Amino acid sequence: MKKQLLLVLLPLFLFLSCSDTTGSGGGSSIAKKHVQIDSLHYVAIGASDAVGEGADTVITGTDTLIQGYVFLIERQLKGFVTNLQFKNLGKSGYTIRGMNREMKDKAVALKPDLITIWAGGNDCMDIMDGYMTEDDFKNGLDTLLGTLTEMLPDADIVIANLPDMTKLPSFVEGYSGEEAKGKALIQNMNKMISTASVKYGVSLVDLYSAGLVSNPKNISSDDFHPSTAGYTLMMNKYMERIHTLYPYQ
Repeated sequence: MKKQLLLVLLPLFLFLSCSDTTGSGGGSSIAKKHVQIDSLHYVAIGASDAVGEGADTVITGTDTLIQGYVFLIERQLKGFVTNLQFKNLGKSGYTIRGMNREMKDKAVALKPDLITIWAGGNDCMDIMDGYMTEDDFKNGLDTLLGTLTEMLPDADIVIANLPDMTKLPSFVEGYSGEEAKGKALIQNMNKMISTASVKYGVSLVDLYSAGLVSNPKNISSDDFHPSTAGYTLMMNKYMERIHTLYPYQ
């Protein structure tokens, strides 16, 4: 993807720094500079998490800002993209089946440069409840990533795995005594996501080891969705991968 480039500083809390050590053993921290991208089209695929359920809403002037991770990513991208186009295809309650049925072709038609995906949360519950199988999720993941990478060969795709959902209060309440079964399922689903990310050459965000659900402050009052703090953690983990896709000076 060829882009016109200028220099711009990232927001301070996402700065990566390098050390310039002096002869006396002292060092000065020099903030790395992102290369400004002329234009970028960002599309998000997901379920209620992409919509931002559980997040706070901040009103700034005439703007209403949802603090969900997709919207936080959008605002981070604006820090080094001059002309950003953004489309959130996320819909509450969707599984991988719904994403293939209603989001996949729309994403292809939009011809984005960057796609973020988070799938599996609702699928995990449906598998636990017997409404779908692990193979259904695996095949759906293959269909989604296979189509996107075939039809959009130049797009950068970033997908996340699942956190340990068995630690969610809603999971503990709904599946009491089945925590071991749930943990094994999540680990299997994460293996599928990891295998698919390698197979299709997409970037993987590891939310399982990120501590997303281990801190109660990261969980919203509905005991299932991330809170604003949780979505901020997610945004940072996604941005760690996204930053590797776009150049620094």
